Amino acid sequence: MQDVFTDPDTDPTVVRYLSGDGRTLLSVGAKRAVVWDVRGHRRIASLPGLGDSLGHAGVMNPDLRRLTLVTTTAG
Repeated sequence: MQDVFTDPDTDPTVVRYLSGDGRTLLSVGAKRAVVWDVRGHRRIASLPGLGDSLGHAGVMNPDLRRLTLVTTTAG
């Protein structure tokens, strides 16, 4: 039998990042960011979202500790 975890947040603007070892999922939205234990199907943490910066979400560090926000400058 195969175990499957699906992020319950159905917002199409949510950006998801899976940790390098596949055990943790970070689901980042405008209103909240949620860290999930994939194996246990349980929420580990819930944090404030990125608000208007969500559109700038870029590369996530494999350990899920740092998210790069991509911005542009006129010039």
